Amino acid sequence: MEYLDRAGHGNNQFARKALLRLYFAIRREAALNYFVEESQDIGRVLDIFIRTNEGGTPLRFSDLLMSIMSANWEDARARVDDLVNLVRIEFGFSIDRDLVMKATVMITQADVHFQARNFDAGNVAKIKDSWDDIRDAVVATFRLIASFGLNDAALRSKNAILPVAYYPFHKGRDTSTGARGRFGVINKPTAHHEDRTRIRIWLMMSLLRGVFGRSADSLLISLRRVIRDNINDPGGFPLDQIVAAYLGSPRDLTFDDAFVDRLLTTQKDDPSCYSILALLQPEVDIQQSLHADHLHPAADFRADRLEKRDFLHGAPELWAFYEDRSNWNGVGNLWLLTESENTSKQDLPLEAWLEPRMGKTTLDPLIPPGASLDFADFKDFVEERRALLKSKLQALVGATLVAAGAAVPDVGEDD
Repeated sequence: MEYLDRAGHGNNQFARKALLRLYFAIRREAALNYFVEESQDIGRVLDIFIRTNEGGTPLRFSDLLMSIMSANWEDARARVDDLVNLVRIEFGFSIDRDLVMKATVMITQADVHFQARNFDAGNVAKIKDSWDDIRDAVVATFRLIASFGLNDAALRSKNAILPVAYYPFHKGRDTSTGARGRFGVINKPTAHHEDRTRIRIWLMMSLLRGVFGRSADSLLISLRRVIRDNINDPGGFPLDQIVAAYLGSPRDLTFDDAFVDRLLTTQKDDPSCYSILALLQPEVDIQQSLHADHLHPAADFRADRLEKRDFLHGAPELWAFYEDRSNWNGVGNLWLLTESENTSKQDLPLEAWLEPRMGKTTLDPLIPPGASLDFADFKDFVEERRALLKSKLQALVGATLVAAGAAVPDVGEDD
């Protein structure tokens, strides 16, 4: 600044102004750094744009992919948003554009990785041409999942719906004859019962095992290959082949002893509880309204009621077992029953409610043969029932492995 003062003496005001500009440019103004990006890859360009835009309106990669998609299909944004809103309002599942966009590339056989090149003009043209069927397949899938009794909280990985949507879209599809695929009839109660059962078992097992927790894209690609390679299997949805394909891998669907033991302590309010009970009671009629409820009613385990049980006095270990919430509020004392049965049962003791019905209910309560229903025998009852449920869960997956045989499909990522 001293130099600037000297430069300003006399009539040299022009020099002073120039030096002032230079001073502020160097010492005061924030520097603007830049580099030359020579890559022409659109994905690289979008990634740079997002990072440089961090101080502005927040943008996700999918927002930019939607812009690319809209550039190749004018109605893309409106169609995708309409489907998102329909699923949210009609079925209560909180999905977003990302899931719908991933469903479009999953169903149209494109690369499911979220990359710009997967929404180029060629792929978007395929999506546009098949949009009505894609939309209907996605809607049918959420209708099916809702009929399984799953809600938004229980469907902990939305990616799990993508293989389910892929299957009915392509099963029975024949563009030469105009056959649209099975999604139009998959929810009819009088048809495709075995398909729905197999889909439900796979979905429940996948959610319980948490197979979509990491590297979901590579899993989606390999699942799509297994389903596509078995799309004409007369048995329907290829549950057996999927289980066999991932045996011994990080995506293994089988249930070992420790895992099953953990499942059987799952509490009633846990989002995965319904999935466990639905696996245990596969004969469930998915068209009915079902409730997870206690066999021995929860009210009987309140402290004031336990105090009135003479057999618990002088037996501290037994008392502690009855008080332990994990015993009476866990899967070992839970089952699925219809809404009308749940209303009629209320807080009636299990023995008083079940015996007049001669043990017959809409759904099998899975009570071990010969097990006492007396509340005084609850400890033996719940331990025997846990053993029964454990063998049933392990046999469920074991049966699919036997049916699948020794052939294990290749589940590499390349599609």
